[in-house]
Amino acid sequence: FRLNGNTSIQAEWLGLTGLEQRLTRLNGELNFTEKTVRANDIDAMLFGRPVKLDIRPGSDASGAITSTLVELRGRHSSTNLVGNLPFPVQVVMDGETDWQAVARLPSGGSSGERFSVEVSSALTGMAISLPDPVFKPAGESRRFTADIAFPQDGEITMRTRLGNAFTGFSRFSKDRGTWRHERSAVGLGESIENLPATEGLVVSGAVDALAIDDWIEVDWQTPDDGSPPLLRSVNMRASRLSAYGQVIPEAAIKLDRNAREWLAQITSERVEGSLLIPVDLDGDEPVFADMVRLVLMPEDTQSGVSETADPRELPAMRISTAEFVYDDMSFGSMSAVISRSPNGLVLESFETRDPGFVVEGGGRWEVVDGQEGCNFDFDLTASNVRRALTQLAFDPIMKATEATVSGQLRWRGPPDRNFREALSGTVSVRVGDGQLLDVEPGAGRMFGLLSIAALPRRLSLDFRDVFDSGFGFDGISGDFELVDGQAYTNNLVLDGPAADIGIAGRAGLVARDYDQTAVVRANLGSALPVAGALAGGPAVGAALLIFSEILKDPLKDMSKVLYRVTGSWDNPDIVRVNQAVADAPTVEGVPPVPAGDDGG
Repeated sequence: FRLNGNTSIQAEWLGLTGLEQRLTRLNGELNFTEKTVRANDIDAMLFGRPVKLDIRPGSDASGAITSTLVELRGRHSSTNLVGNLPFPVQVVMDGETDWQAVARLPSGGSSGERFSVEVSSALTGMAISLPDPVFKPAGESRRFTADIAFPQDGEITMRTRLGNAFTGFSRFSKDRGTWRHERSAVGLGESIENLPATEGLVVSGAVDALAIDDWIEVDWQTPDDGSPPLLRSVNMRASRLSAYGQVIPEAAIKLDRNAREWLAQITSERVEGSLLIPVDLDGDEPVFADMVRLVLMPEDTQSGVSETADPRELPAMRISTAEFVYDDMSFGSMSAVISRSPNGLVLESFETRDPGFVVEGGGRWEVVDGQEGCNFDFDLTASNVRRALTQLAFDPIMKATEATVSGQLRWRGPPDRNFREALSGTVSVRVGDGQLLDVEPGAGRMFGLLSIAALPRRLSLDFRDVFDSGFGFDGISGDFELVDGQAYTNNLVLDGPAADIGIAGRAGLVARDYDQTAVVRANLGSALPVAGALAGGPAVGAALLIFSEILKDPLKDMSKVLYRVTGSWDNPDIVRVNQAVADAPTVEGVPPVPAGDDGG
């Protein structure tokens, strides 16, 4: 027989047994035959918002009718979905968007098909608030699909995809009459085929960029009923991994979480080790870092490499590492205790140990009255000066077995590699007996202190007999005043058995240039020419008066030669500026060098 009929639908609700989610207030026209049911634009409500229903038969590849398809269209906001779906939508989405869904109801005689629902949306108007690479602004369109299946009573599975950002596989189960999220696997940049073995959310994959601190700080809304937190573990590889202002290239990270803390294991060429990170980063518990290797590269904020972290948002830390490198300086092992203050971070203690030197210190990184700034006080004690210079990325211009450097530094801004531009404070240097080594120009990297190192090349022209056998010294001492990236000294002195050298003037830490005057006194009595009229002007004359006090001898009793040290650190210009007496004796036949002549 054949049947064809129409009926008016006015139903209070339509749903599935066992599911609380229902269509309500249905109103429309339905056409039916002995085999099919059809309808267009039936009005209904879902989660408090109006939707439209179309009903039509579904067929297989041969054209045989195997199911009935119920197509829904609607527009919902994240607020409408909160409480109606068994996972925390408010953590993930914000806004509203159009969506479509197709529910497939298998015909009674069909085989192999089960009830299922396919949901799709471009998500235009809906923001995804999770960090990159999942983050999506509301105005951007990105294709989202969810295939929902009901494999057995009390179980729902869902496979999801968001453009090329991620794929997911989730299972929901019924517990005491309520559906809840049980477990999910999400693949960032990769496909997920299997569910995780443990409850909660497991994230894995490989991406270009991943900000770990952003993911950890997401409010995953750990339930108060003792059930596991939503996000349980992360196992990722990233070309660019960032955390708390630091960028780590080509890194692998594994995160596991319990109710109180995260255990992070990082592996890369620059950073390797384990961290215990409290779930509540605003609390008093610090981050514990037990590292094999920690190489920190301060951001260049002017190059736009990455945003510098706000110290008021960073956690307290306890750090120990077997190998510590900052920029291009290697410090050996390091331990540090960092606490929080209302304005930022306090470095309560800092100690590094290398076979050639030890550094101890402390400091602050804070924002006070809207101004960001840092200070760092330190004491460096070296037992192998040449090794210390090498490890700290200075040219190994001398060897000595004893040296101390103390500093009180401060600057405006964060601890990035541009700090030298605003650097102020004081530095004091003391070196025991040793020897300057034969180095190329450019050795004077330490506050311009070692413009001394460039002098022997020039001095050998004037004092060949003195310096042919090497430039030994009994000690080097000096104090520096740092102002906005300039280092000034008026008491830098090298005491030597063959000669004493005093330097006064400026060295630019940013421009890497010199503007200094050097006074050299050879300890050879009358074998050297006695200085005559000065050609250098008032600045040179003032420097000579300073050094006649520093070197503790009356000016008239000393055999002195003055030099102007100018130009770049890499190629300093060292010029003799005092005019020698015309008939003064020469040293082993070497004539006096005329004023202004650098002697070649």
